[in-house]
Amino acid sequence: MSEDKKPKRGLDRRSLLLGAAGGVAVTGAAAAGFVTLDRQARSLRTPAAVEGGPAQIAESFQDSRPAYAEAVTAPADAPNIIVIVLDDIGFADLGCYGSEIATPNIDAIAGAGLRYSNFRTCAMCSPTRAALMTGLNHHSAAMGWLADLDSGYPGYRGDLTHEAATLAEVLQEKGWNTLHVGKWHVNVAHTNGANGPTDNWPTSRGFDRAYWFQGHSTDYFRPGELLEGTAPVEPPDRPGYFVVDDLTDRAIAYINTQKSIDPERPFLLQLCYPAGHSPLQAPAADRDTYRGKYDIGWDGVRTERLKRQQALGLVPETTVLPPLAPGFPPGRPCRRRSRSCSPATWRSMPA
Repeated sequence: MSEDKKPKRGLDRRSLLLGAAGGVAVTGAAAAGFVTLDRQARSLRTPAAVEGGPAQIAESFQDSRPAYAEAVTAPADAPNIIVIVLDDIGFADLGCYGSEIATPNIDAIAGAGLRYSNFRTCAMCSPTRAALMTGLNHHSAAMGWLADLDSGYPGYRGDLTHEAATLAEVLQEKGWNTLHVGKWHVNVAHTNGANGPTDNWPTSRGFDRAYWFQGHSTDYFRPGELLEGTAPVEPPDRPGYFVVDDLTDRAIAYINTQKSIDPERPFLLQLCYPAGHSPLQAPAADRDTYRGKYDIGWDGVRTERLKRQQALGLVPETTVLPPLAPGFPPGRPCRRRSRSCSPATWRSMPA
């Protein structure tokens, strides 16, 4: 058959209608499929979060709106804070306050800052700590006396009250990293054991990390018990160990770790040295440095300190010394084992 006599192929009306109907069916099926997929996606898709408000809970997931918790961050210009607590140190025991004891690093800090000369203390370590940590009168912090015995009365519990927030608890909630190193001594004695209760131990009172010891004192060369958080740990086994140096090393390590992990986060470090609290112990080299310097006795030492305080402008030139205790003769020389003959205990601080 010649090419011009072959039947010509084309779309007749029947084919066109059938094709159109099929296309509509396919298109409709696809559209229905997309609707189904969209509905399924809506049931799985997380709705937009609520900004700064509580989550909105509806009858279905797609009609609810979440609210995400954000980490608390301190202000951009928030400072690092270091609080150094020195046990049983008097007003004139630091060089910057007229002492003959060499404390050059503390003196440098004082020279670049402020030296207060009108303040009060609570006469004992536990009340002073409680007042410092809470900002309250020590009786209001339940620490009218040492943290060892509960008298049965609110002001003399010997156990830091939970009705007052500590500085660490406040700053922890505001985004600071909080660290405690050293002596604690604001929890009642019967809670000192390994089984607690630990509700008044450092990590329960606002401190993220703590390297510390219980009670009012410890052996400087062989600490009875040190704790990391709530776990007892052995002191480092090294020649020449001295607990003040150990506490300083741990404080530095805490800061280095914190700054390595989260350098923008400010920190609070509460560093509590036991020196010069009893037992009066110091490395031999520090002890020997001051040999013979205190042969002038109590009266001579305090007279010389007052002169230096007057020269520094810390007290008026008209200031006079209070009388010595009854029965304590003026000019009495220091005995070998008396408290004033152990300035190396103070010097043993990283001063």
